[in-house]
Amino acid sequence: MIRSGSARVWKNSTSFARGVRVILVTRRTFAAAREMERRVGGRAVPFEDLEGYLAAADIVISSTSAPHYVVTRERVQRAARRRRGRPLFFIDIAVPRDLDPAIADIDGAFLYDIDDLEHVVARNRAEREKEAVKAQAIVVEELAEVDAWLRALEVVPTIATLREAVERIRTGELERLSGRLSGLDDDQRAQVEQLTSAIVNKILHLPTVTMKEVAGRDECYLYVDAVRTLFGLNGNGSGAEPPGAVESPAASRGTDADGAAEGPRATDATDVRPGGDGTEGDATR
Repeated sequence: MIRSGSARVWKNSTSFARGVRVILVTRRTFAAAREMERRVGGRAVPFEDLEGYLAAADIVISSTSAPHYVVTRERVQRAARRRRGRPLFFIDIAVPRDLDPAIADIDGAFLYDIDDLEHVVARNRAEREKEAVKAQAIVVEELAEVDAWLRALEVVPTIATLREAVERIRTGELERLSGRLSGLDDDQRAQVEQLTSAIVNKILHLPTVTMKEVAGRDECYLYVDAVRTLFGLNGNGSGAEPPGAVESPAASRGTDADGAAEGPRATDATDVRPGGDGTEGDATR
């Protein structure tokens, strides 16, 4: 490969040398060529011997400030006769041009100037822009999935907290009424548990389904805030006690509304047994 031109142009052009076995550098004076050799590498050759080196080179890159053509068609044509059909590539990155445009008409000679390089750059840029559009679409899709996942992170704990709060109310009420349910056997107690659990599940079914459906929507946070506010969920799994969940002092002392002590109940626990008919006959057993 032959490089012709100033060292400033070739200072950071080591990428040109990939796969190249020999690099020759030349300038108008041999002293300048030797200085270029010292600064950018390669082997300096006299400019006067350029035609002979054209016969051996495969690539010629030129970038000088000369106002005229540095390499003419006639020079290349004479060198081509000695190449026996081997192709020779010329790259002219000078402005104005260093290489005679007529070189492109010679068989086996291929000339590329700064305009050709700009076309290559533009084509590569267009390809990169197309790929960038695809990449942007992938990013948008992934961001949407991450956004939906982050919203779901807020919904799932809210549903779990709501269920825990309602379950505590259910178990608390059963425990509060345990004295009145003391007459139930194990099978009847299991039926009461099943009944109250079924009621809780049916009440929470629609809110749970709705919360899951809106998990990926923009209004997801509105539903989360509404559920937490309406059910008194404060983030630690506790919920507000429903009205009447705590016994009044009178009820806890077993008194009636007039303050008189409540007497023995006329009926026992059979009036709340699942499947019981609550008749007088049951109450007197």
